[in-house]
Amino acid sequence: MELWAQEAGVRLTIADDGGSRSVAIRAYAAWIRQGVDLLIGPYGSGLVRAVAPLVCDGGRLLYNHGGAADDLARPGLVSLPAPASTYFEGAVQEAVSRRVDRLLVVRGPGPFARAVAEGAAARASERGIEARMVSVGSLTAAEAAGAALLVVGRFEEDLAVVRGVRGWPQAPALLGAVAAGLPAFGEQLGGAAEDVLGPVQWWPSSRRPEVGPSGADFAGRYQRRTGSELSYVAAQAAAAGYLGHAAHRQGLAAEAVRRWRTSTLLGDFALDDGWRQVGHRVRTIRWQHGQMIPVDHGTTSASGLD
Repeated sequence: MELWAQEAGVRLTIADDGGSRSVAIRAYAAWIRQGVDLLIGPYGSGLVRAVAPLVCDGGRLLYNHGGAADDLARPGLVSLPAPASTYFEGAVQEAVSRRVDRLLVVRGPGPFARAVAEGAAARASERGIEARMVSVGSLTAAEAAGAALLVVGRFEEDLAVVRGVRGWPQAPALLGAVAAGLPAFGEQLGGAAEDVLGPVQWWPSSRRPEVGPSGADFAGRYQRRTGSELSYVAAQAAAAGYLGHAAHRQGLAAEAVRRWRTSTLLGDFALDDGWRQVGHRVRTIRWQHGQMIPVDHGTTSASGLD
């Protein structure tokens, strides 16, 4: 966010909500009273769900980079990430390619995990794969053996499931986890991360978008400034800044933003009549030798995040 604001000449204020809905609501209420020009959402579907009514029902736009749960869509919420229900489309396609006939989704609590799990199960059923969901903590070695096993819980829960599976006598035919889309997944699991599939909202591309810099250009600047690689979580936030600022400069009202078809470093941007993101697509990666490698199933990626 700081890189975007510096380039755009924007005075940026960031509040640490500490994961608290009440703190987040107070912060946005204060910004609305102050008449700030541009409101960019918090991180996590739960916090977006909490502040969106305050912002959007008051006639303001909220540029959402950090919440992907399907139920968030509402007038005034300008979401850049692809919906959570699409997160495991690539993993399901991989299961089809490997001729796996059983899929098991291990899900944690909350609407985000439910949307990811139900989306994966529905996609698998459409492709003729028997699909079932179980809760985190109830998975057994027998039911996971030979199945496509996909995990969507909290970050620590995803790690725990993958670690546990590695010790079982018979491995799943395929293993995927939402947490696998983050660099910290490989850093913490080491060799246990090998061949695990994961969804990412972004992958660096040299394609120049209509709004802002290319993903590759921005990733280079980010690495020079921080010494770290740009994650899809950071790319989402930067893209929200570029998109929201461009809309503000053009004086676009809510309905004009909803009809806008454009692109950012995150990829294509398009909202449907229900304000659901339909332009952007999730990319699937596989961990190999300590690195994330994109998996190509012949689908269109939105140039390379809960």
